[in-house]
Amino acid sequence: MTEPDTKENIVNESFRQFIERSYHKVSIDSICSELGISKGAVFHYFNSKYDLACESLLQGFNKLWSPHLKQIISKGTPQEKLTQFIRSSVQMFMEHPTLRRFSYEIYEEGASRMQRNGEWLKSYKEHMSLATKLYEECGVTNPEGKARILIASLEGLSFLFFSDRSEKQRDADQISNDLVEMFVP
Repeated sequence: MTEPDTKENIVNESFRQFIERSYHKVSIDSICSELGISKGAVFHYFNSKYDLACESLLQGFNKLWSPHLKQIISKGTPQEKLTQFIRSSVQMFMEHPTLRRFSYEIYEEGASRMQRNGEWLKSYKEHMSLATKLYEECGVTNPEGKARILIASLEGLSFLFFSDRSEKQRDADQISNDLVEMFVP
């Protein structure tokens, strides 16, 4: 296995384990065991489990988001692009609910360490920037403020999903339609 392959395999396996279990239930040993490598191989690329988790979250999120991004860019009007942005975000969350959990775990771990992962923050800002650009194209006043509220609403979907104990669970289309009605001018 070449060096780039080893790093990529470590990142992919750690993402799989973090998504399946959780940050605190995954160990470097479990990742190494699954890949048949030593801890030294992991620590050759990453300074800590937290650094590995941040990288795996970033790479995993980008792989899951890139097909949606292509759909957003391919739409016609600014309103259609914004609608697709909302629908894609909801769809991704509904298909991968543990991604939000993992994201929150990394946020909490970073906060407890008094650290912010620069690459993850950069990715988040790019997501925010895309929403802001879409609102600018729609001609709304305060596009950045509107984008922040939209992103906060999308981030809050995990709380809605996990806290809704009603017999009627909402599906992705219902949630998307409500958000589009609220957020697309």
